[in-house]
Amino acid sequence: VLTIHPLHAGDATASSIDGHRLRMPPHAEEPPAALKVDLVAAAAALAAESGRPPFVPEEVAQSGIGALFRTLLMARHPLLAAQLGAAGDTPPLPREAPKRVGRSAEWLLAFSELCLYLQREAAGQGEEGMRMEDLVSELTLGEGASGTVRLARHRFSGRIYAVKIFDKARLAKGQNGRALLRYIEREREVLQLLSTKLRGDKTSAHMVRYVCSGQDGPTLRLVMPACLGGELWNVLAEFGAMSEAEARFYAGCLTLALQKLHAIGVVYRDLKPENVLLSHTGWPVIADFGLATVGSLDDRPLYSMCGTPEFMAPEVVRSLGYGPSADWWSLGVLICQCLTLATPFADPHGRAQMTFSNIVRGRVTAERSQHYRMVCSTHAVSLLDALLQPEPSKRLGDTRRDAGRIRVHPFFWGLDWQALEERRLTPPHADFCAHTAEKLLASHHTAPPERAGEGMELTAEQQQLFAHW
Repeated sequence: VLTIHPLHAGDATASSIDGHRLRMPPHAEEPPAALKVDLVAAAAALAAESGRPPFVPEEVAQSGIGALFRTLLMARHPLLAAQLGAAGDTPPLPREAPKRVGRSAEWLLAFSELCLYLQREAAGQGEEGMRMEDLVSELTLGEGASGTVRLARHRFSGRIYAVKIFDKARLAKGQNGRALLRYIEREREVLQLLSTKLRGDKTSAHMVRYVCSGQDGPTLRLVMPACLGGELWNVLAEFGAMSEAEARFYAGCLTLALQKLHAIGVVYRDLKPENVLLSHTGWPVIADFGLATVGSLDDRPLYSMCGTPEFMAPEVVRSLGYGPSADWWSLGVLICQCLTLATPFADPHGRAQMTFSNIVRGRVTAERSQHYRMVCSTHAVSLLDALLQPEPSKRLGDTRRDAGRIRVHPFFWGLDWQALEERRLTPPHADFCAHTAEKLLASHHTAPPERAGEGMELTAEQQQLFAHW
């Protein structure tokens, strides 16, 4: 791990470059010999400033670390890119490139950032300490009422991340804006909790992961790994109703995720196909934790009526107090939709109040050709009846009973749970997800200009709303 320290007055023994010195912290291990050579050579090059851009000496350019260093510097400093591009390493430099590149200390800082990343990557913690400045925006993945999602590439690793971008001006305006801000902050808090509680847990791969967050002048930003295979809804739209073997795979993955969430006190509250993303390899990932809440371990009931109407449990609709069992009801509705392409209680005309009435009364509205009791196997019907049990304490998966009973239900016979946890199975739509990701990344790589704050300048009081970001 490399750090930059100020050069104190009278400290003539320290190697200084523009008032900075390079030092290994006492707790850090000694770097490999090749890395030491590169540091010495790079420091010598930086010290030899003579009114022109610093250069990378031959000893550094020929080494592996030097190649990464060169790549970094070419990305951050176009003038050096042109200097090194003579060997065909980089595209031609635009004519309007600046004639002077910054102070040597900036180059040394850039090099230290790269070495720090390499050390973290070698320890399997490449995302630790990631900053917004480490990401380069590429294409816009989608735009919605709450904000924009862009893809960004990490400047060192090349990994793709999804960046949720929210307009501060909108968040600071009126009750709706403040409500949206609370939604965003709740998602960030839950994701940070999951990042802390599930570090190193294999099951965490079935939930979207927090990477970092931050802000610039007009926007808030929340960064997560990108899931480029689309949504579970896209699979249903493309292929129609699933076979029970396919539904078993997705239901198993979501069961692992819900059991882990409930074990650490998180109730998700909005499970539906649109909130289940797919990686480029086809593995499902629960996303969008804006309605999730923390604190179910103390058995205090929740009363907020929230979620998507046709996936809400009866106790949520009636506001009688609910807990983690509400998520298992939603899982039952999702499995039913995967098997029949219909949710069991939705009003045919899309009226939310009628849907709520159907849920409370247990009135299945699906047509005969999509009624799960008519088209599914005995084991599937048994599972859905157990998940769609109106009484929460009797519902399959309820934490007050044996939450592990769901894994031994006959519907899941034949599913290797250990192989599922270790991700040794092949997802049923892996090829489709790989093609979706490839098509998305090939579409374009130029990020359009970002809209900034709807032309509204924020007051100091409004900016204070975002101080903790």
